[in-house]
Amino acid sequence: MKICYLWAKEFKGLTRHGVNLDSTFEYQYDSVENRLSRTEKAPLPADFFGESIENITGILGVNGAGKTNTLDLICRVLKSSDSVPCEFLVIYQERGSVHCISSTASTPEADFEIIHQTNDAQLKALKVVYFSNVFDKNYLDLGDEVLDVSVNNKNNPRTLARQRGNEESEFINDLTFITSSEFKALALEPPPGIEVKLDRTLSFPDIDNAAPPEFHGLINFLRSARRAKSLDKLKAAVHVIKISFLATLSINFREYGELPAVIKPIIAAHPADANGVDALISALTKHYFSSDRSAHWNKQFLMSDLLGTLEILHNLFLDWHFAPDNSASKTRHNFTLSYIPEATEIYRYFGCILQSVRYSAVSWKGISSGQKAYMNMFGTIWNCLQRGQHAQRGSTTLVCVDEGDLYLHPQWQVEFVEKLITTLPTLSGGTVQIIVTTHSPILISDLPHQCVETLSAGQMPARLKTFGANIHEIYRSAFGLTGQRTGNLSAKYVRTILEILDKPMLTESDKLELTRARSIIDDTLILHHVDQTLGQS
Repeated sequence: MKICYLWAKEFKGLTRHGVNLDSTFEYQYDSVENRLSRTEKAPLPADFFGESIENITGILGVNGAGKTNTLDLICRVLKSSDSVPCEFLVIYQERGSVHCISSTASTPEADFEIIHQTNDAQLKALKVVYFSNVFDKNYLDLGDEVLDVSVNNKNNPRTLARQRGNEESEFINDLTFITSSEFKALALEPPPGIEVKLDRTLSFPDIDNAAPPEFHGLINFLRSARRAKSLDKLKAAVHVIKISFLATLSINFREYGELPAVIKPIIAAHPADANGVDALISALTKHYFSSDRSAHWNKQFLMSDLLGTLEILHNLFLDWHFAPDNSASKTRHNFTLSYIPEATEIYRYFGCILQSVRYSAVSWKGISSGQKAYMNMFGTIWNCLQRGQHAQRGSTTLVCVDEGDLYLHPQWQVEFVEKLITTLPTLSGGTVQIIVTTHSPILISDLPHQCVETLSAGQMPARLKTFGANIHEIYRSAFGLTGQRTGNLSAKYVRTILEILDKPMLTESDKLELTRARSIIDDTLILHHVDQTLGQS
């Protein structure tokens, strides 16, 4: 299936808004005449983007032109059309036939064969993914059928409320992705390390009065144990993690009604210090050794694995080259650990343990913001497509990427489109159609003009120059920066120098200004004229 064209009468400031998503035809809809027309585009070479890519479209436009709203419209019309408060139509191609779905009963007239669908049953099989690294609190309500894996949605209070008690760990998801064959297709090096931040104050919420006395005793024991003295930074960090883990069991006592018999004799026999905490961990490890009991906050992990990891955590930190951040405040334990890919499963256990630690954070260390953006985008898409109803293989996936160039160094931008077309089909297990909004001329230089859609109220060239064009030509053709090759500050300064160079006679002040210009201007041609003018004078 390929989505070819969408039109909406009025949506979030977009009026009579049509967007072409087909590299074969240019569609246009006249809502007054209720007539649909199309013009054939110059053909692309066969399977230009690969046989698994249905199509790729780059959407351009100045800030405020409506790029994000266009993606919002596309997602809603395709997967939750009831939420679109206006007239709309969708043109899509399925097995060589062109189909139309419209919010009105009337079928548009067309000079080509078109099949009018009375329902969107065929679109239900289409998986739609929306991704954006932008965090501006512009929370889009795309509906439950759209896989909204944007940073905004992850931090949306409504999303957080729905996930309460079933929160996911991005760190664990990343670890799972890193060990996958799909990650290898990205040709990225695994991150060399991780950074962990803990709150050392260890404030515990009050335990419910309905809890058995053994759990009240455990909380009091842990409150005393957190004041353990004479611990170096490594031991202190491990101690905080162990205490926080045990406190989580106490606070959620209804999940662990079998523990009082294990807890009571340990608390009675050991002082409330680091050794006492270790004794508790050891006793619980033995208790759960042959049990299939999972952690209540993450059902993927067995308690026996987590407790076994806690028992050897000190030695693991030594093996992982624990390095404290001495600049951190006294209320924080901040430290870095190396990442050893061969031990990924143990890191996953550690990630689950950190989920139980209040006010903890873990992130990758030693990679650029571009690699983080790559891992976040591809890893998040991969994880969401692996789950539940979206895990079906062989269907078409529409991937919408908003601001695809965000956080990417130019070198990462050079590789971006190639990574999309080689990696996304592997992630989805089927064919993929891609829509990406961007301000990057580097990204656009990998898209033929047949694959570029411009949102602009102004006059644009009839034929954009994009694929393989030089950056200045793309800025002029696709972004409308006519006659400007540099930023405003340098452009104004160079204009002043050129005015001096055009003078028939130079003053001493002019000569001094030209001499100063030689130290900052890096345009070879302008410098040549400056040197020639100063030499002649």
